Amino acid sequence: MGLVLSGAGSGSIQSGTSGVAVQMQDSASNSNTCQAWVTYKSTSTQSIRASFNVSSVTYVATGTYTINFTNALPDTNYSTVGMGGSSSTVGYSVLSNYSSNLAPTTTAFQVREYSPGLPGNVDTDYVSIAVFR
Repeated sequence: MGLVLSGAGSGSIQSGTSGVAVQMQDSASNSNTCQAWVTYKSTSTQSIRASFNVSSVTYVATGTYTINFTNALPDTNYSTVGMGGSSSTVGYSVLSNYSSNLAPTTTAFQVREYSPGLPGNVDTDYVSIAVFR
């Protein structure tokens, strides 16, 4: 049985069984859902810590990665939210959702990691990204 939370003037949040996306419903539409998420490490040995509907994170260049979906999204009208951080002297990084190297597609998008005040892109210890549609 899933979890359903609702209140006056709000939609409902439904969480089904493990591995099923959390869905935010507004009115009769069901289009506001977390379609994918990933947390990964982009320093030294790159690795995915955990994910949902992300098949891989591909290294392109320092601080530039392609996030590949397991199941394609219905179109490219999605929004990505992300953050990154590092425990080294680099400090924190800011993610740019799209790189000039790859426009978002239904199967992948690219992120760029950079740190304010430093030239160029940087790899970070902790990166977390969610995709909503």
